Amino acid sequence: MPESAEDMRNQLVDRILAGQPVDWTEVDELRGMLAAEVFGGNGWECTDAAQRGDPRVDIVIDLFQAMMLLHPAEPAFPWNLGGLLTTLGRHEASAIAFLRAAELLRRGKERGTVEDDELDEWEEAARAYACRAFVRAGRRLCAAVLWQGIADDDYQENLREWVAEGEDPGLEVGWVPHPLWLSSGEG
Repeated sequence: MPESAEDMRNQLVDRILAGQPVDWTEVDELRGMLAAEVFGGNGWECTDAAQRGDPRVDIVIDLFQAMMLLHPAEPAFPWNLGGLLTTLGRHEASAIAFLRAAELLRRGKERGTVEDDELDEWEEAARAYACRAFVRAGRRLCAAVLWQGIADDDYQENLREWVAEGEDPGLEVGWVPHPLWLSSGEG
């Protein structure tokens, strides 16, 4: 009988508590397998309301957060977690994850560890997604404070009405999963 996701996660916990190192890639392997099983397709988003009640959803989130702790400089982890949380309707947590991704992108750019021709655009997108998530979470003041720091005119224009009205017109966020920005040894 195959092991449950809970059993596999518990094995990782037991290894850590026994003083054995666990690498983020091991956690990611379990996360990828479980997310594809729970959400179908590529496992990056929840497209079915019934999936939201699956107890394994919280295990997927735990695995993402553990990866963020094991490789704290990697912006892709909070970016992809933020997108998943958006599709799960966990908007406040999504906003925080996207803000973390934006901060890591900024730091990576300053240190020269993150290279992407469109890095500024990714950072602005993360802030815009966070702003929209705050609106959806009913955190209008947070959204307004964040909105004032968004430099991209298109994002500012699109978000202004949502922040002013405190309502999201229900359009899709347009979030796209991103592969690692850093090589596995950096950070």
